[in-house]
Amino acid sequence: MSDPACSRFHKVHLTGLSPSTAYTFTLDMPNADGTSAAGAFGTAPAASDTHAFKFLVYGDDRDNPITSASTRPDHEALVAGMMAHDGDAAFLVNVGDYALNYPAVSG
Repeated sequence: MSDPACSRFHKVHLTGLSPSTAYTFTLDMPNADGTSAAGAFGTAPAASDTHAFKFLVYGDDRDNPITSASTRPDHEALVAGMMAHDGDAAFLVNVGDYALNYPAVSG
């Protein structure tokens, strides 16, 4: 989640978390539109846990560089579909944009 009105990044070092546990949080400052800034995360299993797990990999999620049209709704729908199909996945890795940029390809 990002807030264009926020001009700083904040880091928090958390200790005492339990393995394989889901946590939720709410920030004490709302988003620019007044909605609560909240989120969730889960911790990794204990090192001694040898059970298999699934994860999803996704990338190449930039906007259309030719038309400058936002493709965010399309990517959000794709990720939602991936999560619905593999709802038991432990996490999703976004590898970013790993394709060549159009200007570099076209000269």
